[in-house]
Amino acid sequence: MNIKEQYLNISTYIGGIIYSALTGLILRILFEINSEVNINDKTWLG
Repeated sequence: MNIKEQYLNISTYIGGIIYSALTGLILRILFEINSEVNINDKTWLG
């Protein structure tokens, strides 16, 4: 394995971690916004 391949493997690994972390964060934000909207709708409806 040469240095270039090793670098690509490390980049892919780090990129995968960052990607999954960002995806999880976005899903969590969307879920929280959705929950807040649902709560607001229920109180507004009485």
